[in-house]
Amino acid sequence: MSMNRFVELVIITRLKVKLIKELVYDTTLEIHMNNLVTNLSYFRSLLKPTTKIMVMVKAFSYGLGTYDVAKLLEENKVDYLGVANTFEGIELRNAGIKIPIMVMKPEIDSFDLVKEHQLTPTIFSLHALNKLIETLDNSTPFSITLKIDTGMHRLGFDSNEISELLKILSKNPFLKIESIFLIWLLLMKKNMMNLLISRLKNSQL
Repeated sequence: MSMNRFVELVIITRLKVKLIKELVYDTTLEIHMNNLVTNLSYFRSLLKPTTKIMVMVKAFSYGLGTYDVAKLLEENKVDYLGVANTFEGIELRNAGIKIPIMVMKPEIDSFDLVKEHQLTPTIFSLHALNKLIETLDNSTPFSITLKIDTGMHRLGFDSNEISELLKILSKNPFLKIESIFLIWLLLMKKNMMNLLISRLKNSQL
């Protein structure tokens, strides 16, 4: 069992008397790591043995403690860890985590650090893709993940960008597509995904 302690700082301002008082609440959150392993084993039992698993550990593992959770997941053979930004990935590498780490929204100017720390960036725009190509040495294979926008309109390549995306990828064969992700529940036009898969196969990427 791992126990993390959080201190909540509350500032109360009484404007009439200009009084600022600080109240400190000591809150304890108990995390039973064996339950985490049990849950992981359950979800793994629902999948085919060939299906890979990525677990999100962004934002301090949602408050549960980044390194302790990441280390436990690594010991239990998950395939990937997911983080929000480049610096969360660097933090895990510096802590000794060796398994693949996928960065959901890498900062455009951090691709040199992404390469240095062997992180897998999610590429979600033509601008980010071109910036990555400018940063990397195209003689060394480099794995990326593609994010496709299927209706949420936050991040991801739109359907009208797929042709240009494939054209850029075909000109830069050192980029290796490790995975593609999207939100299936919002995939209103299933033909879009079928078209993408077909084009990727035909382009031999």
